[in-house]
Amino acid sequence: MPRGWTNLVAIASDQDIEPDTQLPSDWREELIEAGFEVASSMTDDRNPSYGHFAAGFNPADPIDQAIMATRKAVFPEHGLDPLMD
Repeated sequence: MPRGWTNLVAIASDQDIEPDTQLPSDWREELIEAGFEVASSMTDDRNPSYGHFAAGFNPADPIDQAIMATRKAVFPEHGLDPLMD
């Protein structure tokens, strides 16, 4: 979760974080000692990608259902179309 928040704050502040940025070793060691499996970099040697929600919406997926319900409840209050491009 810390990587997710770090990326969110970086995006919100218009700053990019290189995918191969190494995580702090002291933080990693502490979590490893506590028995957690911890990645070594921001992307854990994966190739991150994203797409438009509408292109990947799965009506049978509970997470996608929750996202769509939230969009339908919140977006109209702000004058937005829940299926906007």
